[in-house]
Amino acid sequence: MSKKNLLFTHLLAILVIVSSCTKKPFTAEHENFQNASSSRLDDYQNPYGLLVSETYGDPNGNRNFLNSQNSAQLCRDLGVAYARIAVSNIQWQSKNSRNKFLNEYRAYTLGTPSIKILLNVNWGEHSTGPQAYPGATVEYQAFINDLIDTLTSAAFIPPAVMVIENEENNPQFHVVNTNDDMSKYIDMLNYCITACHAKNLKVTNGGMTHFGVNLKIYDYYLNTVKDTVKAVDYINTVFPDSLIRTLNKPNNIKVKNRALYYFGNYATMGLDYVNIHWYEPVKLAYWYDTTHPAGIDTDHISPGAIQKMKEFFNDPNAVGGLQLIVNELGSINSAVTLPEESTCAMQDLPYVIYYSGDREQNRGKRPFRQYGLHNTYTNLAPPYIIRATGIAFRDNIANIIANPYNYCLPAVAPRQNK
Repeated sequence: MSKKNLLFTHLLAILVIVSSCTKKPFTAEHENFQNASSSRLDDYQNPYGLLVSETYGDPNGNRNFLNSQNSAQLCRDLGVAYARIAVSNIQWQSKNSRNKFLNEYRAYTLGTPSIKILLNVNWGEHSTGPQAYPGATVEYQAFINDLIDTLTSAAFIPPAVMVIENEENNPQFHVVNTNDDMSKYIDMLNYCITACHAKNLKVTNGGMTHFGVNLKIYDYYLNTVKDTVKAVDYINTVFPDSLIRTLNKPNNIKVKNRALYYFGNYATMGLDYVNIHWYEPVKLAYWYDTTHPAGIDTDHISPGAIQKMKEFFNDPNAVGGLQLIVNELGSINSAVTLPEESTCAMQDLPYVIYYSGDREQNRGKRPFRQYGLHNTYTNLAPPYIIRATGIAFRDNIANIIANPYNYCLPAVAPRQNK
């Protein structure tokens, strides 16, 4: 080998060594990026929607609803693709209330742009107290068949998802004292799966509340996976210490057993999605003391909670590998960071419906309550103003949609090459 070639070889080797030893900055992958990387970014579909409910605004101190036209316009103003509305068998029985519901449905779907519907289909009126599930009776089947025949006819844009009941584990809405009570809901859900799939409609459960979800995840790691470290880490991520100390109380065991029963059935039923409800900061959702919570950041989502919850649902052995959706996501205080961070954390899900409603100020013991994205006024046109939380939500999801899986990346951090 000539001296010239030998010198070139040595220089090349030195460059390779230096390159491999240099510390390079890197952008840490977003927690959702691995799930999303299998699909092209330009195929990303706007997953966000809105559930418009009562909010404060007027000086009368009362909460007010928007009518369907204004609710649909609020959805368009906030840039969402979906809305969550509801219909009950009682509404459907009366011609006037049925037409009112169908006009509400059209206000969303036939406007520009069209807002697709996640439709809660309920038996009875939950506002009157716990309703007993009827089971898949002749009357229930007739209601479901008439409803889906109507909404899949040429006059309508079919629902994106049929959501059977609302918070099926919530004893404020449903009689769920025994497995026999809950088995009637499973019978209803099974019937809806068959009937809706025959019409090419997707079906999910009503939305398991986050307390039941988190007790199920804790039980799964503790008693199925038998990983005590992971189980304890999870409950410390999602529960305040005061709640952890009471997990063996009878009422909490009832909540867990309801979740175990339902999730156990969902794993094998043929559902298109498994649906949960979630509020942030999730640790704060369980805070009942009037003193300020020690050790809980009230202005940010609970660190790691959503990521660890989604890790559970990504386990094919957990709930049969069903795709997770969240048709009620919300904030329990007015921090603008909450809608930003929670929508970022759930951007890889197919449906994420944000709750824009205010919890009644005198209801319940929790000092921290649901806080909506808009104020409702009875003397304005339109009768709402988008709050700072709504502006943050609107701008954040617009940025995610424009740059999915990259806009919400965490801060750049150095990686040590070894």
